[in-house]
Amino acid sequence: MLKAMIQDLMRLSTLTGVQVHTEKDGQKLIHACTLKLSKAQLGFEHQHKGLKSVVHFAKNFKPGPLAIVLTGKGIITKKIDKVQGLDPQVLNQVLPNANPDHFYLQHYSNEEYSFISAIRRNEADELMAAFREEGFMVLSLSLDAFVLDDAMELKEGQLEEELLPAYAAAFQVLLGGTEGTYVAVEQLRVNRAQAFARAKLKGIGLLAGLVLMVLLLLNFVGYSYYSEQVKQLSAASNSSTAEIGKLRGQEKEIGKKTELIKAAGWTGGLNYAYLCDALMACMPAKMSLQEFSINPADEELSRARHEMVYQNRQVKVRGACRDASMLNNWIFAIRAKDWVEGCKILNYAINPDDGSGSFAIAVQLKAHEE
Repeated sequence: MLKAMIQDLMRLSTLTGVQVHTEKDGQKLIHACTLKLSKAQLGFEHQHKGLKSVVHFAKNFKPGPLAIVLTGKGIITKKIDKVQGLDPQVLNQVLPNANPDHFYLQHYSNEEYSFISAIRRNEADELMAAFREEGFMVLSLSLDAFVLDDAMELKEGQLEEELLPAYAAAFQVLLGGTEGTYVAVEQLRVNRAQAFARAKLKGIGLLAGLVLMVLLLLNFVGYSYYSEQVKQLSAASNSSTAEIGKLRGQEKEIGKKTELIKAAGWTGGLNYAYLCDALMACMPAKMSLQEFSINPADEELSRARHEMVYQNRQVKVRGACRDASMLNNWIFAIRAKDWVEGCKILNYAINPDDGSGSFAIAVQLKAHEE
């Protein structure tokens, strides 16, 4: 039971699946449901079908992570002989003479055939941007109804038929994580990794808080008990000097233990809230941040090991800065921190149209001695 509770705390447990179906006349219908996974039990929270727009959807669902599946007009799906992956030759079978940079592709295969689905990038990007503007974070994008093959079959009547693709899109992310019938969009892969990491970090924080509360309670009970004993013995008129000295020694020892508990880092690890605040405090005012990633995923090792591997004690920062010297000054200020092992520029690029500069830096933190 305890193990199941800890597992619930450490994983992404709530996700909204969204099906956007485009009719022949171009009208879009949105069917959505929110899945909640608790103690290996799957439940449904909010359910809506037939929503007419993203704005209408946003009025019925709270901002949070989404798994999107697109169906209907604009999706091209073709069955071909089974292939291992996507390449220009495969694309040419589906869309002869098409530019692969103009399409998002999805590969799904069974024992005998491969199914290649495609959609124009600008259409999908425009739709995902509309969800982001309403405060939602897109974790996956799937095409056509193949997501249904990766979902657990539901009991009859448990969910309306129109909501099944939305349910399946969310199910494959909650249960599959990095594996599923997805369009290979790098930003969505990063979003999934961040969502799972954020859920795990939140779980660690809650668990650490619970442990801290228990320890403080035990300390309070012990301290109260011994303090009362000291008062009773001190009040006794026949207490000997040796006994009083012994009791005072016990009281001093209890005080030391109390201070030790207060000073101990029960959660372990680094105080990321403090470190992030310190980085922001020394940042030049004319710079702006766009992304803050703590312990980001190591893409090469993750692919090699077929599991998520994170770059521990590292903070990646992305933002905008017109003056490269201002960025260098900030890096010098960061390196001066006694808890920083190193800081380097990952990339810096100038937009030739407006002269704005975008950058990415990596801050390596020193090992924390527990």
